[in-house]
Amino acid sequence: MKRNPAGLLFMGFSALFLSGCYYTTQGYYLLSYQAKAKSAEKLLKQEDLPQETREFLLLVQDIRNYAVTELGLKTNKNYTEYLDLDQDVLAWVVSACDPLAFNTYLWKYPFMGELPYKGFYRIDDARKEGQARKDEGKDVWVRGVEAFSTLGYFKDPLISYMAKYSVYDLANLIIHEQTHATIWRKDDTSFNEDLASFVGDEGARLFVLSRFGPESPEYLRIDENKENSRLFREDVLRLKDELDLYYRGIPSPPLEDERIYIEEKQRIIREFQLSFLTDYELRYTADTYRGFGELPVNNAYLDLFQLYHGQREWFEEQYALSEYDMKAFLTVMQNAPYPESGENS
Repeated sequence: MKRNPAGLLFMGFSALFLSGCYYTTQGYYLLSYQAKAKSAEKLLKQEDLPQETREFLLLVQDIRNYAVTELGLKTNKNYTEYLDLDQDVLAWVVSACDPLAFNTYLWKYPFMGELPYKGFYRIDDARKEGQARKDEGKDVWVRGVEAFSTLGYFKDPLISYMAKYSVYDLANLIIHEQTHATIWRKDDTSFNEDLASFVGDEGARLFVLSRFGPESPEYLRIDENKENSRLFREDVLRLKDELDLYYRGIPSPPLEDERIYIEEKQRIIREFQLSFLTDYELRYTADTYRGFGELPVNNAYLDLFQLYHGQREWFEEQYALSEYDMKAFLTVMQNAPYPESGENS
């Protein structure tokens, strides 16, 4: 599966029946998808079910069972229904950030509190929201998402395009979203997403190891991808830190036209991307992240990346303290104090 470098994304819809155009419109699409989804259990009883679909549904059952029995994630009805959808993403999500500071734009939701993204089932609606934030002077990032969690309010379906994913990617997606359904802290999106990213990565690795063994091609690819992922995280966060240092040096109020500072910011990003591409083959062993050198990177992208990957070392340390026992680790995560970005654990 070709991943967005920002990672898989969660989007919640827990208050769909409140008044207002946004909830009415998005709720309509959500409920229409729910109505079209078919029971995986019933599909598996059909003799004429295509073999590829049968193997996919059985694999998902295996992953779901593993996530509950071996990892300690919550059992629910998520991914027990199948939706045939003629597209390769489920929804589109908008994120926004100040252009000369990493001040995240937050949208308010009933019950869930403030979240740093807003989701739409139609890309035109997402682009309209993104343009509204741009008109306010924000950096904006609009991207497609392959799945999202409704935190147990609805049964999150399997989507037909997921059948093309590798075993690791499919397990990662399901375990990531099931982590949201197991542990969710209101108004602490950074913890929620960072935790789900870590548990998704590690849980998927453990699943592949248990099913294929340590010498299998499936498992050996994970080690290579893990090192490339670590390098990419290191590179992107280094760019964010460089920009953050630059922003902190801008006087308040600014001594020059804001456009001068934005041009310098863009120069820093361009030079970083050029260096990234020049050194790519010296650092990376696969083409997975090469496209970063051509992305229209801005503060919204970098802020989002930090959200998903900013405290990976802290989670790794807590996992080690739990003796690499995922069930024990998740128990600790229920109430563990989460360090602010940039803090040492």
